[in-house]
Amino acid sequence: MTNNEDNQTTITKDNYIVGNLNIQGSDNKNSIEGDYNVQGNNNVLAGEQITATEVVKMLAELEEKIHNFTALPEADREKSTTRLKAAQLEVKESEPDKESIAKSIKRVNETLNEAGKTTKEVKELVGELFPTVVKVAGYLGYAAGKIWMMLP
Repeated sequence: MTNNEDNQTTITKDNYIVGNLNIQGSDNKNSIEGDYNVQGNNNVLAGEQITATEVVKMLAELEEKIHNFTALPEADREKSTTRLKAAQLEVKESEPDKESIAKSIKRVNETLNEAGKTTKEVKELVGELFPTVVKVAGYLGYAAGKIWMMLP
């Protein structure tokens, strides 16, 4: 792992996290540090590949958790689940547009973070969903920090 002058941290094995994320924990062999105070292991091996089928299942899990999370206003749940359904459909395409999938996940995160400004439980949900998002981000070729930020 190397720290660059512009607060970027490069993690080995093609994983790249941009910005001042201050996430603490490990992804088995790599240490991740930053500002969002996430702690723990996400058990993603460097270079681990997941299939499109697994990504669809993970997105469905995120959708279900958000759909059943009654502390989140119904309109926000509906927006988020609709975006996750669109991402699932895109993953199933023969040549999925990974940029589109990433944008959908990022918009879900923005919706949750906006709601999390007033509801503590939503902030906790964002943290709970993070390990799954890390795996999906790896499939998309993105650093999790590019599509999923957590409120301080």
